[in-house]
Formats: sequence, structure tokens, C-alpha cells
Amino acid sequence: MTDYNAIMQRVHIKYWVEERGIKEVWLWGYHGGVIDLWESNMAGPFGDISNSDRDPHDLPVLDQTYTVYHYNYGRGPSEAVEDHMHQIEAVLRHVDPHLFWDKFVGQPGEGRCGWAHYPPNGVRDYDWANPTIIETDIEDWTPEGTGQKIRLNSDRWNRDSLTWFIYWMQNLPGRNNGITYRGRPLTNWWIFMGDFDGAMSNGVGLAGQEGL
Repeated sequence: MTDYNAIMQRVHIKYWVEERGIKEVWLWGYHGGVIDLWESNMAGPFGDISNSDRDPHDLPVLDQTYTVYHYNYGRGPSEAVEDHMHQIEAVLRHVDPHLFWDKFVGQPGEGRCGWAHYPPNGVRDYDWANPTIIETDIEDWTPEGTGQKIRLNSDRWNRDSLTWFIYWMQNLPGRNNGITYRGRPLTNWWIFMGDFDGAMSNGVGLAGQEGL
């Protein structure tokens, strides 16, 4: 496994994170063979919530959270963005597994929003080119499934994994999304990627308090 502690010490990560506010570190390497890697790896005061084995000692733990993305020289931009997709999934699932994984992602074939490997019509991993048409509320998603459903298949993202990732991220609840769940307004889910420490410190969830 890559010695992330040695790399972070060599680049003086404490300075970059605690003094310059860096939140992400991007590395490139070859996947597999003699040296292996994690697609994403996190360290900070709130622990390691990432697409790794979540070893609390494989990165220097600092006063602020940072995430290391380790891309693969042997693959393309889609696989690099997929690292970020899985990090988003890991964080949102940690914050509220029911609202994110059960309600937003949903089960395969259920017509909800899916995740990196499974689009709404997906039936297996990496099923980005599935031509089967399905009714889904991905473009008007609500937790209760009351949004308008549309009929789509992989033509919507040109049967391309990178385009699917972009489309999926565009449909995450963002700022002023106007969506509620059990009387509670949904927050801006992107805050967990932009200000993870602030969100965790303030107890922000995927849904806010009732009536606020």
C-alpha cells in the first residue's frame, strides 16, 4: 500500500492544510501491482470517512479535515471523477444513510437517482450504457417520490460514464433546493464537500430542523 504518511510529510501537509486552507490533495500513480492505492482517503478531527479501509493512522491527523484523492495513470478522466463520486457517496451516507442511500440512491430498478455504478435503470455494476427505459424522478427528486417522473435510459448521459457522473451531481440537492422531508427543509448537500468541518461542528444534517 502507498505510504501516505511519508508523502504527506514530504510535501509539508500540515502547512498546506492548517495555514493555507487546502482541503484536497491530488496524487497520481499506477493502480495495483507492487504498490496499491486508495481512491480517496480522509483525515481530520471527525475521522476518516472515505472510500478506503478507513485506517485512522495512514494519514497525518491535523486540526482540519483534508481528503487525498489518488488517481490512476493507467485510466482516464472518468475514473478520476469516479473517485470523487465515491467520496461524495461515502460522506452523505455517513451523515444520513436513510435519506441519502434509501431515499436518494434507492434500490436498483426502483427509479430513484442511483449512484456511481448504478444509474436509475442499472441492474449491475458499471451499467452506464443500459438502453432499458425506466421512469425516474431523478430530475425532480423528493424523498417521498412525489416529484415528476420522466422516462429515460442511458441516452440521457450519452451512454458515457463521465457524463453520467456529471448528470448525477447536477441532481444532488443544492442551495435553495426547496425540497422538504417530513416538514424539514433539505440543506445544501454540497456543504459537506465544501466545508465538511463546519457542517459537522454545527450538526448540519441532510435535512434541517422542522419549520426552519
